Amino acid sequence: MNLLTSLRIALRELRGGVRKFRILVVCLALGVASVTAIGLVQSGIEQSLEEQGATILGGDIEMEFTYRYANPREKMWMEENASRISEIVEFRSLAVAKKDGVTERTLTQIKAVDNAYPLYGTLSLDGDITLEEAFKPVNGIPGAVMHKALVERLGLKAGSEFRLGFNTFMLNGIILQEPDETGGNFSLGPRTMVLLKDLENSGLIDEGTLFSSRYRMTIPENSDIDDLRTDAETTLGTTFSWRDKRNGAPGIQELVGRVGAFLTLVGLAGLVVGGIGISLTVSTYLETKTKVIATLKTLGADQLTIFFIYLFQVMVLIVIGIVFGLLIGILIPYLLESVLSEFLPVPFNFQIHLSDLLEASFYGLLIGLIFSIWSLAKSCDIKPGALYRDAVINPWKIRVMPYGIVLAGLITLFVASASIFSGIPRLTLYISGGIAGTLVVLGLIAQASKYLSFQLGHSKMVRGKISLGLALRSIGETGNGVISLTLALGLGLSVLASIGQISNNLLRNITGDIPEIAPSFFVIDIQNQDIEHLREMVLAFPSVSKMESAPMLRGIITEINGLPSREISGDHWVLEGDRGITYSSGLPENTVVTEGSWWEEDYDGTPLVSFSEEEGKELGLQLGDYITLNVLGRDIEAEIVNFRSVDFSTVGLGFILSMNPSALAGAPHTHIATIYADPESEEELFDSITSSYPSITVISVSEGIANVARIISGLGSAIIYASSITLLLGFVVLLGASASSVAARVYESAILKVIGATRRTLMLSLTLRSIILGLSASLVAFFAGITGGWAVMKYVLQASYMIEPISGLMIVLGGAFMSLVASLFYFSQPLNTKPSTILYNRD
Repeated sequence: MNLLTSLRIALRELRGGVRKFRILVVCLALGVASVTAIGLVQSGIEQSLEEQGATILGGDIEMEFTYRYANPREKMWMEENASRISEIVEFRSLAVAKKDGVTERTLTQIKAVDNAYPLYGTLSLDGDITLEEAFKPVNGIPGAVMHKALVERLGLKAGSEFRLGFNTFMLNGIILQEPDETGGNFSLGPRTMVLLKDLENSGLIDEGTLFSSRYRMTIPENSDIDDLRTDAETTLGTTFSWRDKRNGAPGIQELVGRVGAFLTLVGLAGLVVGGIGISLTVSTYLETKTKVIATLKTLGADQLTIFFIYLFQVMVLIVIGIVFGLLIGILIPYLLESVLSEFLPVPFNFQIHLSDLLEASFYGLLIGLIFSIWSLAKSCDIKPGALYRDAVINPWKIRVMPYGIVLAGLITLFVASASIFSGIPRLTLYISGGIAGTLVVLGLIAQASKYLSFQLGHSKMVRGKISLGLALRSIGETGNGVISLTLALGLGLSVLASIGQISNNLLRNITGDIPEIAPSFFVIDIQNQDIEHLREMVLAFPSVSKMESAPMLRGIITEINGLPSREISGDHWVLEGDRGITYSSGLPENTVVTEGSWWEEDYDGTPLVSFSEEEGKELGLQLGDYITLNVLGRDIEAEIVNFRSVDFSTVGLGFILSMNPSALAGAPHTHIATIYADPESEEELFDSITSSYPSITVISVSEGIANVARIISGLGSAIIYASSITLLLGFVVLLGASASSVAARVYESAILKVIGATRRTLMLSLTLRSIILGLSASLVAFFAGITGGWAVMKYVLQASYMIEPISGLMIVLGGAFMSLVASLFYFSQPLNTKPSTILYNRD
């Protein structure tokens, strides 16, 4: 073997042009472009979150306290270490206003701020007024600002009055943009912003009500944030939640990372689809070089020399495809920067990151090699005589050594790299296994389709049906691109089918199943003296089937068996922030204890706790373990004496933690309740409760579900749009498959015209061929989508699954349509060919 000789011959052959490699270049370029664009957008968002961390958070440091204000000792620590401090209180309540003579009540997220807000950035208000001017009282009525959606819902305008709790406010401005909006918590309602001091006597932030207080600080430039956090935890304990500007929006950053990783995996699936086009292009090109290869072998060229002649040519085209893909991938986020900045709920700043370009190039190179090597081996590992006789190459008779080993190594490297770079190795392996399984099934279906089509095409069943018989016999021929077409179209449609099934099932679980068993309302901030009167009033409504209530506090699990909780159980969601806590002397109705036993009703000893079974086992807890809860700044160590089954899917009352009453004696708290009523009476019930108890917050479950459904629907649509690259690549491969079979179709048409076939017969034959191939690939994609959707819903999301027939039908029809459209590009040559010309020039 002489590599220099191989390279010299390869470059000489490339001088003849690269037009025959167009499909290869396009497939690789589109695949690399999708991975590049996704990587750059993700990196742009992450970098913006990092650079604007202080603005997004609202300060260099934030200390958050649950349902209490910072105590004097905690405030003293802040004053000693911060340059400036801003105090913010957030909670949910109802905004009440008159609209066309009718009282409107709408859920709103209230943000009560002080005069120092905002420490970073600027709050943008409609009308170009300052926040100070907007808060200025008019005729003794304090001012407020709202988001536009809430203003429209309540029918307000500048100067209109509305009520929060017992206090009246005047709308003086509409919020256009908050500098710290991204860093806030999830909100079920639009924002209302007021001055904190103006909420006094409103009844909304009394002892035991559900609110969070946040203290945002700027610190001197030479301050070390890690040292400050350590000092705060040492001095004050772990009675607060800490965030700083290095990760101003941890939830958003995690979501961006996970969605970006998933979309990258979808992009890699698109690359695999493009790889099928690469394999088809290489095979088609090498078929035109059979006599050249035979001549080289006759002249003494060994197998590896010939292999590298064409490998070098393919490598040059792979590099060209990667370069084009990188350029397109850079242009997409660059041209759409302004659109993305408006569309995304997070800041986006476009910059070119070398790591993203290298990652996309690496994936492109691996896919190019993986799908080229076997095609090269097929043509180079046969005898010269077979090449001169135009023999059909059987890919299964190729020597496994060394091609198979190299191919297996490249595939392993590809999957391992994707697992490492994505950061979600388990999901990557699942998706890789799904892609491999789908390709195997599609390959088997393609072979079965060819066999059945050949048998049916020569059977008595199609006698007299000339066009159908021609179509079936054409599919059954050897080496006609059917396998490549089925693999590309089927895999592309499988990706979209799976995402469609998952998205639709998520929405069905939220909007379909839950409302049937969910309560009508959640009622929070019910004072102890009001709970029984409220129950009597609610149950007096004939349409109310039941009302459930429980005392409620919130606390943070800080320690497990005397050690920091995160050291024992990691970053479990139960340890993220505060969790709901209730208490009960006796075993509550419908409570199922799965392990251990409930305490006696008159128990008055050391604190005991009942833990939700599933979450407790995930944390590694056992009976007899001790957990430390920080409730309103007070540490309570309690022994786990039982585990109980808690079903959160019903959206009813469910608590991770339930304690004996004496453990929480003296702790100020309120009650939470769920009300089940007929839908037609919900509005009347809502008005009755909110008018009788202005400080109580009533949350409509149906509205909350609708909000969540909108978010999931939007996210699902974005993922589907991004995943459509797989379908585009599948279409390109279809064009390549159609182009590769043009010569065969032209010769076939010439023969058929000689024996009397009409143009209509040929047209119908070609149409039926395309539809049959498209339907066979689409049906596999339909079942692959069902399988993938079921697996994700059952094992990843642990939710119920139901086949979505409409989504599946669209996939099947779409596949047939795409196959037909791709074939239409090349219908004209077989239909317009002159038999005499074709047959005269045929060797």
